[in-house]
Amino acid sequence: MNLIERLKEEHEWIEQELQELETIMSQEIINYSNLAHVLKKLNYLLDHHILKEQKLFALLEQREIKTSLLNLMEEKLVIKNSHENLMKALLSRSDFKVRSALEKSGRNFISVLRKHIEDQEWLFCSIPPPEVENALILRSIQTTAAV
Repeated sequence: MNLIERLKEEHEWIEQELQELETIMSQEIINYSNLAHVLKKLNYLLDHHILKEQKLFALLEQREIKTSLLNLMEEKLVIKNSHENLMKALLSRSDFKVRSALEKSGRNFISVLRKHIEDQEWLFCSIPPPEVENALILRSIQTTAAV
């Protein structure tokens, strides 16, 4: 499995956890243990996922494929801050603070992550698979040699 396929798979895992977070948010009574579990899992997934994205974006930029590495870093900060706000509220053990954080930071967290995933999926669609890219490079070399 190549890096892009792995990132796409991780996007699916992240989306599953976002759906679980939305379910928790929609409940009249908050399941705190489930909320803690989802936030911990998202934190773990995102830490590893963003490192892989940074590597991929650096590789793409070396190959002169335009990416938005700066945008990735800005999104990372927003995601991290929203996650931290949710964790602080959870640790406060105040139902009011948790509900308030879920409404503000939780919605922002979900929105930014989904936009982030959507943008990357578009980027991934524009990157030729290695076999296609190698064929294009080979064709380019053959055309240049023939001239």
